[in-house]
Amino acid sequence: MALQLLDLEKSLLNLLGESYDTTALDLRAGAAGGATIAGITTSGSTASTAKALLNEAAAELARTCYPVPETGTYTWLAGERTHLISDFTPTTTGNVLWTVRGVKYGSQTVGLRYCDRSALERSDPDWMVTANAAPTYWYRDGEMSIGLYAKPTTSSATVTIDGYAVPKPLAAATDTLAWIPDDLTHLLVWYAAAKVAQKNLEDESLAMRAPVWQGLYDQGRMDLWNKIDLRIRKAHFPTPPMSGGK
Repeated sequence: MALQLLDLEKSLLNLLGESYDTTALDLRAGAAGGATIAGITTSGSTASTAKALLNEAAAELARTCYPVPETGTYTWLAGERTHLISDFTPTTTGNVLWTVRGVKYGSQTVGLRYCDRSALERSDPDWMVTANAAPTYWYRDGEMSIGLYAKPTTSSATVTIDGYAVPKPLAAATDTLAWIPDDLTHLLVWYAAAKVAQKNLEDESLAMRAPVWQGLYDQGRMDLWNKIDLRIRKAHFPTPPMSGGK
């Protein structure tokens, strides 16, 4: 069974050697998890430093070394050339698509062919004003958008993209990390522990352990990055995590 947010928060406290009333995390009293843990950098009744840091680590893993497959759809109108990736509705509620690896237009059974934008411009100098037609290619229009060539002629059609996403943030104490195996969730805890320690350098015990936890997290990300299929890594995760990530 996938671990819950509360389980990860307890693991973080155990690693830090702190209790729920510690000032290291500016915690409120109680042990219900989730909203009961107050924040160093956040505030409010539902704020949680532990939760925020765990979600931050999850997003970083997804963007740098742990592909989270996702699909999304958008109703593309005739004559439209490009759209933001964020315009597409992900299949999994709460996920956020950040990159695309394949595109299918309407009822076509075969996906569109990928074309580099510079190659498209060379092959058709008038590509931005080319008459509407059934799309045969898709291309990247910057980091956050995709385009279709030629511009669709149908009044509207569902365009489906296949790519990778940042997973939905954990919110309630019972929320689970269904997208990652339980034996990898310690990476999130190491990340959160390192960040907490770096905020509490006046505590010599935490200060000494901060680089250890950070090192374990960084090495874990490198191990995951090295396991990514080389074709996927080259296209979507080209930068080693310890060199800055994406």
